[in-house]
Amino acid sequence: MADLQNILRGPSLPVKAWDVVPHRGTMLLIDELCECSSEHAVGKTSVTSKNPFLDAGGRLEGVCFVELLAQLAAASRGLDILKTSGPVKGGYLTGVNDFIINKRASLGDLLYLRFKKTMEMETVIVIDGSIFLHDECLAYGRLKLHLNEMISAAPSVNSVNENTGEGSKHLNPVHRSIIFSAIRKSRYKHKISNETGSLSGEFCFETDFPGFDGHFPGFAVLPGVVMVDICMVLCEDLLQSQLVLTGIEMAKFTKPILPDEIVRAEVNAVENNGMYRVRARVISGDKIAANFLFSAKRDINNL
Repeated sequence: MADLQNILRGPSLPVKAWDVVPHRGTMLLIDELCECSSEHAVGKTSVTSKNPFLDAGGRLEGVCFVELLAQLAAASRGLDILKTSGPVKGGYLTGVNDFIINKRASLGDLLYLRFKKTMEMETVIVIDGSIFLHDECLAYGRLKLHLNEMISAAPSVNSVNENTGEGSKHLNPVHRSIIFSAIRKSRYKHKISNETGSLSGEFCFETDFPGFDGHFPGFAVLPGVVMVDICMVLCEDLLQSQLVLTGIEMAKFTKPILPDEIVRAEVNAVENNGMYRVRARVISGDKIAANFLFSAKRDINNL
């Protein structure tokens, strides 16, 4: 797999993920960094019942693949830092392009994660990554990450003490992942525009939201992949159907979301031959936190 002369020395490989990434608790999703060089990395993880993106049917949400590759990149960076005896630093996902989800993973699957670095500029890297089950590629695409210390914490604003989700129609909430179900519980109002085929909703994620657990210790930040799920929740309510994410054509993350902030999301979906093309954005305060263009289809297992 690798050029042995180019493999990084330092802590012996494989190395447990918790030694080289800042993630902990619920949001520590990868198990090991198996192979690493200045240009590539290989890791692995088992899909367990503790994964917060696993639904009650034992299927892993496709958006989790993005987070797995982001954590692999963080592990590679962390190993490099440990070589100089420095502390493992945080980082964040800033973009996703042309990410294709061929097939979902299931409970018990052993997944291999791979990436090749295509660009590096100071603390920003771009990687082409893929997820494999045996010899089958489940997903692949391009990620852009800022691998550095997180920005300093800012005080939360517009705190909401009670989120009831009143007026929303939940689609089989008992069968969804911990993350997906918690997003629904964090929503407290929405508005549908029948003329434009769009829906907007407001959310508030309190400190006990599972996506904050271990992302990151000492400074909770909502994972970018959760912002994708926020928009998927609204899409399901707009279309009144359970959906499966099939790809992310474009995702751009521009502002972190902290606990107790009011977040507004907007989605618009257009159908073409049974596939939905979705434009969406997430707004925090008066600033855009993320823009998305992704595709989804109806979940035939829940029709």
